[in-house]
Amino acid sequence: MRKTPNDLIHIGNPIPFDGEHFLTRLQDLMDAACENRERDIRSMVREIVGTYRPAGAHGSSYKNEDYELFLRRKGQTKNQESNQIADSEKTSPADA
Repeated sequence: MRKTPNDLIHIGNPIPFDGEHFLTRLQDLMDAACENRERDIRSMVREIVGTYRPAGAHGSSYKNEDYELFLRRKGQTKNQESNQIADSEKTSPADA
């Protein structure tokens, strides 16, 4: 990392990146996803994305707060949809 006259600004070096290898691995990942090969998918993502850490049953038990919030909201949406369906079933065409 190089310094500049401004102490708040630094210039970093690009990270080496093999685009051809990445695209090949991405195609392999897409094939695994289309074939529902879950175990292969996780290991492929781990290989492509060095910082990937799976959460849940097949990975660590830690899930960050954003993910937990997403799950709660998703559950609320499903509950709301179920309630709307139940309400519409209670109302018959004669009642409308």
